Amino acid sequence: MGSISARGNALAEALFSSIQRRVLALLFGHPERRFQSAEVIRLVRGGTGGVHRELRRLEKAGWLTVERIGNQKHYQAWRACPAFHELHALVLKTLEVGPSVAPVAKPSPRLGPRPLPAGAARGALRPSPSPAPQPDRSPSPPAPPPSPKDGWKVW
Repeated sequence: MGSISARGNALAEALFSSIQRRVLALLFGHPERRFQSAEVIRLVRGGTGGVHRELRRLEKAGWLTVERIGNQKHYQAWRACPAFHELHALVLKTLEVGPSVAPVAKPSPRLGPRPLPAGAARGALRPSPSPAPQPDRSPSPPAPPPSPKDGWKVW
């Protein structure tokens, strides 16, 4: 006889497809978390179509709650589902649920607003009168330099 882990793995393989096992392990292994669909795809290392298909199937069956925030969908195991506790226990017994998934990271303070360059607060920096030179990729002649009527000061 094999170990409990090996038997649980064989049971999970008999009951669920590979993508189903990974999606269920993520969502029901961490029912306290909400996952954005792109995050689910990345964490389960699945294809976009297969993961979306599985998420829709679980949503239709009433196993997941879905919250739309802007153009993103956030999925979470629905604790009020009649058989939530049984499926949660089955997932914990048969699927390899990773340690805890880190919560969504807060933005780094380094990526926040940056200080102005020296002299910018005094108004010492002015826009350049012409854009930076671009490599010539076409046989057409270069554009003429900007004229004073374009709104730029010529100095």
